Amino acid sequence: MTTEQEDDQVPVLEDRTPDWFRMRPSGLALVCALCVVFFIINQYTLFPQFRLWHNDLWGHIAYGRWIVEHKALPETEPLMPLARGVPMIDTAWGSQVIGHLTYSELGIFGLRLLYTGSIITALALISLAVYRRTESVLGGLLSLAVFSAVCYQIFWVSRPQLAGIVCFAATLVIATSRSWPKWYWVAVPALFAVWANLHGSFPVGFVALGLMAAGHAFDVYRQSRSLGAVVASAQVRRLVIATELAAVATLLNPYGWNLHREILTFADNPNLQSLAEWDPLTLRDYPGQAMAVVVIGLMWLYRQTPRRVSTSEILLLFGLGLWSLWTARMICWWAPVAAYFGGLHLAALSQRWFRESSGRPAAGIWTVTALSMAFFVVMLTPSGIGATQAFKKSLGMKLVEPDAKKQEIQFRNAVSPVTPVLAVEYLKKHPPKGQVYNSFEYGDYLNWAMPEVSVFVTSHVHLIPGEVWDHYLEIANAAGEWQQRFDWYGVNCVILSVNRHPALVRALRKETGTWEVAFEEKNHTIIFERRRPL
Repeated sequence: MTTEQEDDQVPVLEDRTPDWFRMRPSGLALVCALCVVFFIINQYTLFPQFRLWHNDLWGHIAYGRWIVEHKALPETEPLMPLARGVPMIDTAWGSQVIGHLTYSELGIFGLRLLYTGSIITALALISLAVYRRTESVLGGLLSLAVFSAVCYQIFWVSRPQLAGIVCFAATLVIATSRSWPKWYWVAVPALFAVWANLHGSFPVGFVALGLMAAGHAFDVYRQSRSLGAVVASAQVRRLVIATELAAVATLLNPYGWNLHREILTFADNPNLQSLAEWDPLTLRDYPGQAMAVVVIGLMWLYRQTPRRVSTSEILLLFGLGLWSLWTARMICWWAPVAAYFGGLHLAALSQRWFRESSGRPAAGIWTVTALSMAFFVVMLTPSGIGATQAFKKSLGMKLVEPDAKKQEIQFRNAVSPVTPVLAVEYLKKHPPKGQVYNSFEYGDYLNWAMPEVSVFVTSHVHLIPGEVWDHYLEIANAAGEWQQRFDWYGVNCVILSVNRHPALVRALRKETGTWEVAFEEKNHTIIFERRRPL
């Protein structure tokens, strides 16, 4: 055999995977951490806060069911009788359809897999991006910890906003990338087109790209003192063009410009002022406390870091941070930014304190190992096992079906303890006549489980007429002419959360001549029925 022939031969163990697919063995530690988080979220019997929440989710699935059944988007509110005729622009129709189809095909376990998968995808995008950029396990773990801690309570609620968080995390990773491969020019508009049809939070992506462009432009001008240099900067041009492409791509939705107008005016709805999640962030609540701790940690990191601090990250941290202080719900957009840049600066500091050993070189085998480990963890969780069984069933495979009692137990174990499952079972046996008054937290589940029931309100309070919402609050607090309101609306059945409406529960218990307790689940749900229906 000649020397040329020997050189032409490829060694059997040569790594021929592309560079982007390779990772170092140290990255397995970060993947293990992500697997642990996923496993914890799926152990909902031990951690009930990660069960499927009782509001929001079921309302969105009910809208998804309506869209699939009618093969069209609703022009007016279709599920609340007292809001009939109210114009509706469904800003989350894509997520709603996906949620309904997932439940229809894969059941409650498929829904849980969709929920936990969204959380882990967002966490993985940020933490793995930090690791790939710095090759620092510490940096990746810090970003994972910060993101998880700040959004801890937000992650409790399974709703289309999770899809928006995933899209925002992907946008942040792309915008902060050191290189700009050609496929990014397709990825950015595609990402925003999908985002615009999944959740109405896509303007936050515009804000992030715009602040990044402005920050880079300022840094270039500060160094060169030349506007020409700013215009000539490849990074500035890329971000500006990416912002423009993203803006145009979001027009690829069923509503066109009207979607943008709806989102920009959404926060002006006066009904939202009654909801705690739209209040300013305070130190009395967990999100405010978590943000305060992270801010203190970031201040220390920024004082110690040897890494250059860009104007872009300052604009993102301050801009989204101030927005979070204004409205608590917006903290979910600040969290990934704080996690990402905090991880980068800790990685830089760790190089000063001690040099993290790079160990073995990056190789595809470690990525395959990580993916295999993640796959087996998913398949070993209740959600993975249940979704796999449901998928096999959808393919026509014969399986041993659990009896109705076991399915009921599986469902109840997968949803939050305060979901009115038993109350709905009672109502199915004793269907209410006429208008029902319900805690707005229960309206979504009632709409989904018993679409024939005329619910009073749901969590989609922006679609409720102002007068109806005011009357709902008046009744909920047993204030003013609450008894007359019941008569005026023709309410014969009242379904309440005992913990949410203690005043109304006490008042109804006293009205023994008019109302009687028909069903009661201790510390959860109570149903009153009118003795003489209207």
